[in-house]
Amino acid sequence: FMEGILPLVMFGKGSFEMTFRGVTEGCTQDMTVDYISSSVLPLLTKFGVGANEDFGGAPHLKIHKRAAAPKVPNDNPSDLGAVTLYCPQLTTLSIIDFVDPGFVKRIRGVSSSTKLNPTSSSRASHAAKGVLHKLLPDVWIHTDAAKKGGSSKNGGVTPSLSVTLWAESTTGVVLSHPSLSLNTGPSKSKSGKPELPEDLGQRAALHLLHEVQCGGCVDTTAQSLVLLLMCLTPEDVSRVRLGTLSPYSVLALRLFKEVFQVEFQITTNQNKQQGGNDDDTEEMDKTILMSCLGSGYRNMTKAST
Repeated sequence: FMEGILPLVMFGKGSFEMTFRGVTEGCTQDMTVDYISSSVLPLLTKFGVGANEDFGGAPHLKIHKRAAAPKVPNDNPSDLGAVTLYCPQLTTLSIIDFVDPGFVKRIRGVSSSTKLNPTSSSRASHAAKGVLHKLLPDVWIHTDAAKKGGSSKNGGVTPSLSVTLWAESTTGVVLSHPSLSLNTGPSKSKSGKPELPEDLGQRAALHLLHEVQCGGCVDTTAQSLVLLLMCLTPEDVSRVRLGTLSPYSVLALRLFKEVFQVEFQITTNQNKQQGGNDDDTEEMDKTILMSCLGSGYRNMTKAST
């Protein structure tokens, strides 16, 4: 529910604060609460959401209880996860010029598990750090493990293991990627063999490194949200640098043109960049620059002063 409501919460009559109950993780197609907190909410601040500290500061998400997607639908409220989303109001979004990805300065993450041995999240975290420490010393991954065999207050009824990592750059770029274990919850590996926590940690680290390699200022999952907010900015030019456009983002661009009559100018960047220090190979920087003229949407329920 949060993914669909995020583009609307800042345009209310007052500050938005609501507690959502349901699934917090466990679906490979949907955003996890850790991803929303680490990647999506910082993007909202780029558009001026929370810039006025008199209205409660920046948007934030508080996780009260985790619950993975159940194998069988369960309507018991005590088995549902709970998170509280807060977002201040504003009159108009700010235009953005988000084109410099900078250099990665630190990596943070959350390794969470529900209804599993608490060591599972620690093993996944350790494996991810083993990959990332080869490239960067400043790596810290928090572990959040609900007790195995405990009450429903400890994380629903479905076992799950997930790792969400995000990289922060020198220019304020945050690139994130959530990874879910393939042997818990409704997602199963094709081979039917269980995925070890160490394999999940390594896979999560490699996915994050792939996002960094793409060279954009926004990770693949959040592309469509940023493009939507650019359509709602004042009637001025906004720019953002992206990596490879996902099929979902391409479809979203068609919808934005139909609904907002906003067309994006796409400029490809294929400058050659020097490779690593050990060789003289060169690779192409295949990022794209997306720019558009905003539609000038205003929050008419908020009084102008």
